[in-house]
Amino acid sequence: MRLVSETGQNFSVFLAARMVFVTVLLGVAILFRDENVGAMPDLLLFLGNVTLSMAGWECYRRRRNSELLRWVTLIAAIGVDTLVLRHAGGANSEFVFLYFFSIASAALLIGLLGSMTMAIFSMAGFAYLLQANSTGVGAQFQLRLFVYGTNFFLTALLSSYLCEKFRQRERAHSKILGELAQTRLDTQAILDSLSTGLVVVDGELKLRYSNPAGHQILGLCEKPKPSEVEEVFTEGNPMGDAIRKVAANQCDGKRMEIELTYAESAKAIGMTASAFFDTKGDVRGYILLFSDLTQYKLAEQSERIQERLAAIGLLARDLAHEIRNPLATVRGCVELMNHSEQSAQDLATCGRLALKESDRLNNLLRDFLTFANLDIPNKKIGDLAALVRDQVRELPLSISVSDELPEHLPMLFDSDQMTLVVGSILLTLAEWSEQNGQIQLKPTNSSRSGIRFLLTDRVIPPEYKEAVFQPFSHIHKKSHGLALPTASRAMHGHGGRISLDSEPGLGTWFEIELLK
Repeated sequence: MRLVSETGQNFSVFLAARMVFVTVLLGVAILFRDENVGAMPDLLLFLGNVTLSMAGWECYRRRRNSELLRWVTLIAAIGVDTLVLRHAGGANSEFVFLYFFSIASAALLIGLLGSMTMAIFSMAGFAYLLQANSTGVGAQFQLRLFVYGTNFFLTALLSSYLCEKFRQRERAHSKILGELAQTRLDTQAILDSLSTGLVVVDGELKLRYSNPAGHQILGLCEKPKPSEVEEVFTEGNPMGDAIRKVAANQCDGKRMEIELTYAESAKAIGMTASAFFDTKGDVRGYILLFSDLTQYKLAEQSERIQERLAAIGLLARDLAHEIRNPLATVRGCVELMNHSEQSAQDLATCGRLALKESDRLNNLLRDFLTFANLDIPNKKIGDLAALVRDQVRELPLSISVSDELPEHLPMLFDSDQMTLVVGSILLTLAEWSEQNGQIQLKPTNSSRSGIRFLLTDRVIPPEYKEAVFQPFSHIHKKSHGLALPTASRAMHGHGGRISLDSEPGLGTWFEIELLK
């Protein structure tokens, strides 16, 4: 196919093939010639063919393969064919097909015009051979010339048509190859421009591709040897173990984080490894995408520290405010007690007020220490429904409770911390009920892994939903606001959740959910 569209580049092949073919014919003619006939005509034809072919070869080698050269070579080839046929039997020779070879070659090298021209020259050469073998231009002469001429022109048309089809297919083929080459270049440019590392290995973990960003992340040179990249994925190396887990169908497509240790430092690497398959569904290899998370981790850690410091600052401010009020009351009581003109009753009143504020300070510090020093939960299997019922018994008698919980609700939790959570919720709802509400206990709608505490016919403002879990939010009438924040921390430590919601016509409810 490419011979058609690259005739200039393959002209030497045509010349060499023709020279060998005709030379073999002439060599056979020399070997089997009549002993009474001299070898000089065969030798002259042989030398003429070699000279013609070598001249064309030299012109091509020196990049002088012009249109004129093709015409001259093809016309000379018809002349040589005629002389060979004249020497090998004339119009009755078995080698008349040499004309067809030259006509087809003209269609290949020049096209329809060339093949039709060579058909005319071939017809003229064949007429010369017929004239030499006959005594005149008779009916037999005309019939043979007409038959061979028709075949010459049919060969020219057919060979030109086929060559043109080949050229069209070659042009389409070349266009597709060009588009594929451009697509490959674009794909290569995209992969090389990725800031994420990309490594592709086959089923035997032999490297097939790695991009420059991957080399930089792995601490390799810009263009490492494949063996240097493969060393990173050996068994025992974190990245190699990750690919082997994918091969074992343990973590295909999952995000993983590992740490690569270098001579001077360590890098946090986030990566995803996935298998890719052929059309039959068999694993062809594995693709590994990875990026350097070191700077991101440092920024994240710094942000967490800043958030923690900001939270500590706000908490310290609120705590100082909560402490200052009771201290001011105690100080005022002590100052009043120092005045000698105070009556015994006034002194007793000041003493009781000072003790009350002291208890308030003590409870505040106790709750604050509980909030700050909440330990990792020591989770054990327990009956959450029984724990809730025990806490319900501590509620004031004026609060009615509707228990729709199952008889047993086995869950994994820390008994002390969950007691704190449930107690905080029940006391908050009792405070909001104003001593005459009803609390309904039922499993959560999503699953049986949690409980809903519903206070009927009581709606709270929207701002309560978030503020209630913030320390010292000042939305509680009888407490300082650390109970529910502590409960929220406890639920978070359990891997569960606590939420507050409210809806007119239904009421206000807390929900707690734990992992089964």
